[in-house]
Amino acid sequence: MSQSYLPAEIVNLNPDDLTEGYWESCARRVLSIQQCVQCKTFRHLPKPTCPNCQSFDYEYAPVSGKGTVYSYTIAHHPVHPALRERGGTYNMVVVKLDDAQVKLVSNLVGVADEDIRIDMPVEVVWEEPRPGVVIPRFRPRAG
Repeated sequence: MSQSYLPAEIVNLNPDDLTEGYWESCARRVLSIQQCVQCKTFRHLPKPTCPNCQSFDYEYAPVSGKGTVYSYTIAHHPVHPALRERGGTYNMVVVKLDDAQVKLVSNLVGVADEDIRIDMPVEVVWEEPRPGVVIPRFRPRAG
């Protein structure tokens, strides 16, 4: 994407031991989700142990980045001074990934707010609001 969906100054990454693999994958423009090595259960947000088998062993496994809008909201009130300067509304979506059965919170780009729908098919796109900061966003996909 050539232009940042939200102002670059409000995008801050603070990876820790659990999320570092996720953000490293994003930097390579690969959507990877934490997965239990033992039972293959995906989980997001990352956690130190598997909720299914209690294993501490995990890896970050690449996924397709395709999913559907599970829920969304349109924000009308700017919660940060930089958003006041942007003007207008912005959306926040919860995307249920097709092949990992987890949900991610992001923004939907390339669509008017009034056209967003539950179960809308979407796919990941990459945004680099600042050098070295790569964020997954989603856009509508055909079908």
